[in-house]
Amino acid sequence: MKHRYATKDELVIAIVTDKTEKGVLLLLQHANDSFTKQPILMSKEKALTTKHQLFFSHYESFFGVDLQIRSYPLNNDHSQSLRGIFIPVEKMDYLMQMDLDRFNGAFHPSSKAFMQTIEELLDHLTEKEVTPTAQGYWTFSSQLSSEIRELAIPVLSQKTDDPVVFIEKNKEKVLKWFEDWLQHYVPKSETFSKLIQIYKKSLSMNTDDPHIDQWIQALSNPNQSFLISNHLYPICTHLWNGKTPEPFQLQLVIYEPESHKGAWRLEWYLKEWLTQTFVSITNIVAGDHPFRSNPIPWLKRESSIFEKEGLPFSYFDEESYRFYMDHDTFADYLLHGVKRLEEKGVSVLIPESLKKKIVPRLKARLSLYDPEENIQIVRPWVKSHVSWQLKVQDLEIEESLFRKMVQQQQRVIHIHDAWVVWDLDMASKLLSHVDQSAESGAPFTFFDGLRAALHETDSYPSGENTADEQGSLPIDWSLSTAATDLLEAEKGQTKGLISLKWIDLLRDYQQQGTEWLLKMRKVHLGCCLADDMGLGKTIQTIAYIDEVHSHEQSSTPFLILCPSSLVHNWTKELKKFAENLSVYHHSGSPIEREQHFNEQKSTADVIVCSYPVATRDLDLFRSIHWCGCIYDEAQLLKNSRTKQRKAMKELKAKHHVALSGTPIENHPIEMWSMMDLLNPGLLKDDVWFTENFLSTTNSKDKEDKLSHLRSIVRPFLLRRTKEAFMEELALPEKTSVDHIVSLSTEQQVLYEAVVEEFNDSYDEDHPVPLQRALLFKTMTKLKQICNHPGQLFKETGDFLFEQGRSEKWDLARKIMESWLTTNKRGLIFTQYRFVGSLIQAYGQRHWNISIPFFHGGLSSKKREEMIEQFQSHQTAPIMVISLRAGGFGINMTEATEVIHYDRWWNPAVEAQATDRIHRIGQTKPVQVHTITTAGTIEDRIAHLLQQKKKLQKAVIDGRPLPIWTLSKAELNELFKKP
Repeated sequence: MKHRYATKDELVIAIVTDKTEKGVLLLLQHANDSFTKQPILMSKEKALTTKHQLFFSHYESFFGVDLQIRSYPLNNDHSQSLRGIFIPVEKMDYLMQMDLDRFNGAFHPSSKAFMQTIEELLDHLTEKEVTPTAQGYWTFSSQLSSEIRELAIPVLSQKTDDPVVFIEKNKEKVLKWFEDWLQHYVPKSETFSKLIQIYKKSLSMNTDDPHIDQWIQALSNPNQSFLISNHLYPICTHLWNGKTPEPFQLQLVIYEPESHKGAWRLEWYLKEWLTQTFVSITNIVAGDHPFRSNPIPWLKRESSIFEKEGLPFSYFDEESYRFYMDHDTFADYLLHGVKRLEEKGVSVLIPESLKKKIVPRLKARLSLYDPEENIQIVRPWVKSHVSWQLKVQDLEIEESLFRKMVQQQQRVIHIHDAWVVWDLDMASKLLSHVDQSAESGAPFTFFDGLRAALHETDSYPSGENTADEQGSLPIDWSLSTAATDLLEAEKGQTKGLISLKWIDLLRDYQQQGTEWLLKMRKVHLGCCLADDMGLGKTIQTIAYIDEVHSHEQSSTPFLILCPSSLVHNWTKELKKFAENLSVYHHSGSPIEREQHFNEQKSTADVIVCSYPVATRDLDLFRSIHWCGCIYDEAQLLKNSRTKQRKAMKELKAKHHVALSGTPIENHPIEMWSMMDLLNPGLLKDDVWFTENFLSTTNSKDKEDKLSHLRSIVRPFLLRRTKEAFMEELALPEKTSVDHIVSLSTEQQVLYEAVVEEFNDSYDEDHPVPLQRALLFKTMTKLKQICNHPGQLFKETGDFLFEQGRSEKWDLARKIMESWLTTNKRGLIFTQYRFVGSLIQAYGQRHWNISIPFFHGGLSSKKREEMIEQFQSHQTAPIMVISLRAGGFGINMTEATEVIHYDRWWNPAVEAQATDRIHRIGQTKPVQVHTITTAGTIEDRIAHLLQQKKKLQKAVIDGRPLPIWTLSKAELNELFKKP
């Protein structure tokens, strides 16, 4: 039964104060519930119904069509949102034209107050209640501003990178919103438009200053501003308020002290508007002035007004014509008294250096401690040294002088042979920061300084800026020469770190990679060797281990952790390239593993273990402080919440190294997980990471944030691509063939049925986990149908092989037959056991061959045998490989052909699988076949990914990342019938 509006539903008007758009959001809540606790998430249908009710007869908005339905998140993870009718601030008159008779609900009390305020403003707003500012904006009178501040209304405010809803009685934000509304209302108002034209004529009759036109233009345009000079603004306010322009204007001229200890001199002058001549009051009283009319009566009148209000001028007191102030008194007067005089129409002429408040800064130079001097240094808290230098206007100030000025509460200080106003509050904070850094005794982490050096200085591009809204301190960070060389110089420049043995064995780029690992070890910084698959990460790592073993004394071995399928490869490669190292493969029954581990931990140089076994034997592994931990195929540890990843985090080592050709597969949060393993603290915790790099929907902001993330992680990650070393690698040509096939009639019927089921079941109002579960369930079914209709129902028997049921299967079968007739060896990658079993059954029945199937359910021993037999031509020339089980770490260079039977939506995973054959050691041309079913999910999701390339930048090198979060419109496009 559909929901009907009743009096229990209240209409809430929430202010939107986003940086990019301002307006109000009309939404609903239960009358007896707190807005912040239980807002109603209006479905699109309900929002459209409400809009139809409220704007049923509103022609100007084209009966509500002109107004959009918007959603705003309640929290950072977007798990809760508010949806409502958005009215931009420039169309606020729509709010007063709503058809309230058709709306069946009630109004929230705050909404009533808001509507009443708007209504009163529209009915009674006159030139008496608004004033033009010197900047070309409109503002409310003091009395009206006070009334507006007292409104208590919901506010959509920029608490993070996205607007987040909350309730507060924030008087200044409420007033600011109404002032933004005022900028749009005044130029559109017929009454005010006429007033502005009259006002412009009046101004032109009293002054011919060309800046007046620019100022009036700013007042007429809500998106413009123009600052008019102090000497013109008083006459502008007089004329706006309907007063006769004064013939004269009082001016107070401030003179700097002649010496550092001297007093400030303030002297009164009088300016005649008509002639623009100004003369000191002392001379006027003495009769020495060129004015055409007698200024004395005017001075006496102004004097009486000033005396009543306690302002420092009296015609009858000669000492007030020229007076002096000490520094403290003048500083207070400059901050408070000057503004009061300007409000009375006085032009205060102050030295240029006093017009802007200067923000003091800290200069911080970050250095790494020399590890040779401090051998106890261990991760994660890489010790560093910070030297602080206090600065004002780029001039370094001695700490004693800076401290003295702060302690004496000096707001006006003398530097650069000039007097300036500085931000004393910020100066005090900076001094406290330096003192706390010295007193805490805790080492300042290199990571904190590195993040600041790379980014935080951008908050304060000049000495005239104040603190940002988050209250961060204006600190100019720099790195010492040694730290810069370590982190910013070209990786691999260091020479002479490896022995001749490895120089002969390694290619140039591999030598650089090994040297980089040794360099990062020297300063105890974890790192990731992220070379493309096939560039030799394994041999670089073995060279690194061997060099450490040769030059360091360690009582504990290296630990190499890897997928089960790679354990044999590691032991074989270690034996081949570093036979001097004692290697122990940790395996067997639990009792055997514990016994052998205790025997080997003090004698072995390297222990190799699979991730699953290491997780089970965590108590054994965390009891040792390892010489180094190597995490091979580290992308498998991307989910920090898994038991395996949590276990790896507990391991202690002098140095941690990750190896991965695809350090990020699906989402930037995977980079946080890896860096948290290698260098805890570099990217803080996952909440901080999400807020700083992921919590924005704006494409430009997202790009900027990920670019900043790359700059932080770049020093800890070395990535080279095969394209950059094609000449050196001398790899044979790789050809890609994209095959496009169609659905059979049987497949099309099944496909349409699944799409219909999805459309009937999917609801944006469902919780996100339910939406995601249905999404992936649907995607899986559609992909299975594209493979073969029998896969959806797990069919068996000869009918599976029937010609015409699946064009994809028919094509794959023809390609495999061509391999057999031309004596080629090939691999078929698939995500599904069904496809592997289908190919095995067909090979046995029609070709009388046993096709091996490499998948995650095999034992390590069986996997090793299967690879060796295929490489040595002891098995059929075709092997089926599970994409996830065989997509990394194995060498299959005897194959020259590849079929990607079903598409994986992460291109990096497919590329990694292909690189099992297109790598060092391959001597023949390689051909890669991909099979895509036209007009289906296989076809469309690739198109969607292509569309979003500009929005999604990889953290490593700017490559696009796969997208899993799709809008409803994109889902409709993705799942539409072929």
